[in-house]
Parts: sequence; C-alpha cells; structure tokens
Amino acid sequence: MKKIVIILLIASSLFGVGKRLNTSIPPAKNIIIDLDPFECFGECLRDYLKRGLIFSFLAKAKGDENFKEQYANLALSLNIQTQNSAPFLADTKEVKEEFDYEKKGSYTKIALLVPQKIIGKYTITVTNSILSYLIFRNSDFDFEIFNCEDEKEESILNALREIKEKGYKYIVAAMTKKGAKTIALNERDLQVYIPTVNKMDTSYATTPNIYFGGIDYLKQIEKLSEFSNDKVAYFKDESPVSSKISYFVEQIFQDKIVYRGEIERKNKNYRWLIKNNFYLNDATIFLNTPLIKTSLILSQIRYYNIHPYISLSTQINYNPYLLTLTQYADRKNMLIANSILNQNIRLEDINSVLNNDIRFNWINYSTSIGIDFLYSSFIDEFQDERVFKEQLTNNQVDYQIEILKPSLSGFENIEEE
Repeated sequence: MKKIVIILLIASSLFGVGKRLNTSIPPAKNIIIDLDPFECFGECLRDYLKRGLIFSFLAKAKGDENFKEQYANLALSLNIQTQNSAPFLADTKEVKEEFDYEKKGSYTKIALLVPQKIIGKYTITVTNSILSYLIFRNSDFDFEIFNCEDEKEESILNALREIKEKGYKYIVAAMTKKGAKTIALNERDLQVYIPTVNKMDTSYATTPNIYFGGIDYLKQIEKLSEFSNDKVAYFKDESPVSSKISYFVEQIFQDKIVYRGEIERKNKNYRWLIKNNFYLNDATIFLNTPLIKTSLILSQIRYYNIHPYISLSTQINYNPYLLTLTQYADRKNMLIANSILNQNIRLEDINSVLNNDIRFNWINYSTSIGIDFLYSSFIDEFQDERVFKEQLTNNQVDYQIEILKPSLSGFENIEEE
C-alpha cells in the first residue's frame, strides 16, 4: 500500500502590545515526506496529476526534470517544502515549457484582481477556488494575484495596466458594484469575469469582454413566490445584500406586504419586532437576513407562538450551520432557494484539500464557474466539455434554481420528495 504522509508544521503567531507580530517566530510551512519505497516516473507521475493526487505527485516528482514546472507551480502555490526541493524552487521565473501528456492540457495564464481592503477574507477563498480548478485541469499554469487594495479608479486602472504589461489576457476580478463599474467602463482588451456582481446590478452599458457571475436574487424571489400566500412580511438588516433582496420582495408583492421588520445595527434584541406582532400570523415571511439573524428570528417566532403561513429565504441562508443554529421546530416550515447545483466530486475534493468550500459558498462556486468558462472558451482550444452546466446568457451566468427544505440533518429538494 502506498502511503504519503503530510506533515503540517504550524507555527503559532504571538502578538504583543499593540498587536505587533513577533517576527522571531518562523512562518508556517507544509512539508511532504515520501514514505513510499516504490519509484514513480513518467506515466506514473502523469497518472497522479490526472487523478488529482497532487500530494503523491509532489512527493515523487522531486528531482525529475521533466516535471520541473508543474512541481514548482504546485509547491509554491500550496506553500509546500519537500525534501531536497531547493533545486526546483530556485528558478520559478523561467519560460514555461510544454510537455507531451497522453491528454495534454493547455498552458494557462490567468490573473486575479482583488481589492483586499474591500473584500477581505474572500481574497483567500477566491484564490483557492481558482487554484483548485487549475490543479483539477492538470494544465501547466501561471497564476498571479494583483491586489489593488481598494476600489478607487486609479488603483484599479494601475492594476489593470500592470496585468497587461505582464502578458495576462484573462482575469477574474472579485469586485463590488463600484469596482465592477470602473472595469466595465474602461477595459476593452482583457477577458474579465466578475464573480461577485450580477449584470442586472449594472446601470451602464457593458462590452462583450466583461462577464458577470453574481447570484440572481430576483429570480430566486420569483421562484419562492410560488409558495407564498396573499399576506407577506419580511425582515431585513442594513447590509447591501439584505436591502437588495428586500427591494425585490417589494417589487414583486407590492400591496400584499403587511409588515416590514428592519433590524438596526445597534439593536441586538429582536423581541420587540416579533412579540405580539399579529401581522406575522398566517403570513409568508421572507427572511432577507444573514444566517445568525435568521436563526434568532426563527427562534423568537416559535417562542412567541407566532404561526406564519411559511418562511422563505434566498441563497443568503443556504448554509449547513442553519441546521445547528436552529432547532428543527424552528425551521420545519421553511423553504430556501438555492442555485449551487452542479457538483464535480473530484473538484470539490481538491477544494477541500485547500480548506475551500464550493458546496455552500456561492462566491467560490461562481468563481469556479467563471474560471471554467474562461478555460474552456479561450484558454484550451482542445477542451470540448465544461465542468459546470451553467451557461452564460448575455454575459451573465444563468443560474438554475432548486427549492430546498432544511430537514433534520440536511437540505431536501422538495421536487424529489
């Protein structure tokens, strides 16, 4: 039996007064040690890559000149040091070489543009989504992250200029509506995919080289409306997403709305919104709030013996933690619209290795769709089949929708019951 042992050396970061990093502590490193006594060359290594066994490949490929480039790319991307790896990691800027695989992938050169001060933690997850896909495709790739820090026009345009100077033609840009507008109005050369914005949110003309992947909340609300009655209430908070979803509810139901519950940022007590609220009885309640607030609202509704007709929510609450933050009695009369439908088990596993979620995180899922579209449409001319089934209509990902019921231990598709 072949055994590859992955040893993670995790260094703890100590913070002193003023939260200054103690730089005497070395950074964390991932080290792979090969404990398999059998040799692996040529076809054996190619087979590891095709099957997505990247750690087995890294353990065996050290010292093999024919796989120098793939080794260096994967080792650096995953922050991995292996025994005797220095000769490979010393020269990572040399010109890419092509290799003759049994089923050869194309050379992929793609950039990621992020305003890290704006999107924060999503910088890491979007990065891992792209990296996981490139590993999945088993192609020789050049992937670089460009951080424009913020979404000021000057910052974005300078980053785009640098991207083009370095020879990149395909870019994933994780932006808000503000940054997306700057790119759409100024960029004409690069093929740009924006996973975080829906084209419907753009009030300006866009060019054929700009693609959008944001979730279609309006379409989800329309689908959920099939399960509503003529008495509608909703809860929202002050976040942009919640406000947008609530706007769609207003547009669709108009004079059917009997109650609007707005949670202010400073108010942590939801009791006054629900206690003795006769409007909520026998009403369709749209929960346009993030997970924690939704869980608290549901528990309060049951605690105060409110009996809604049904509780409905969009993608915003499609999260496995809903099952642990609420009791089954809180959610048994709830339906959720979901557009994360197409799963590739191998790609999902590679994401899991990088501690990345494309099963419930729609931004990661959208990013994966976008890189799949760019790869299949422009990068690999020999690739006939895309991984994801979602099509792009008028430069926007056309998401399908399923309606799920949060059950005792999972989410059940009501159409399959």
